[in-house]
Amino acid sequence: MPVTVYTEDDSQKVDDIEKFAQKYEVVRAAGGIVTDEKDRVLLIYRRGKWDLPKGKVEENEPVELCANREVVEETGLNELQLRKPLAITYHTYSEKGKSILKETHWYLFDARSDQQLQPQIEEGIHKVEWVEKDKIEHYKRNTYLQIHDLLDAAGY
Repeated sequence: MPVTVYTEDDSQKVDDIEKFAQKYEVVRAAGGIVTDEKDRVLLIYRRGKWDLPKGKVEENEPVELCANREVVEETGLNELQLRKPLAITYHTYSEKGKSILKETHWYLFDARSDQQLQPQIEEGIHKVEWVEKDKIEHYKRNTYLQIHDLLDAAGY
């Protein structure tokens, strides 16, 4: 089944992700789309764009635990409930002269909105906000194409 790989300047359909990945150092990551009891979605503001919390999987760490850990670390939430897996995405970038293919496992989480939000400043996150469905298009104007697809898949 073809997958979309997002690059720094475009996206492309790839029929064989394993063959495509041979040209890259593969980094596994996990993250989450978090919704609250008011059907809002949680977004973070990092590096000048609205994004979703995510991060690299640690050695021997299950991806769903990584997703939970990263959401907690990046947003300040401390009580999350895993609802279900959502998607696996791929994007490429360069870092220190290496070509990287990041494979990110995404999960849907529920959280209560009465929890204290705390952006993880040391990771370049400056804002964490609950966003209502009718305002999400404004935020999508300043995010990555991949985030559009994930929010669409989650019903936002």
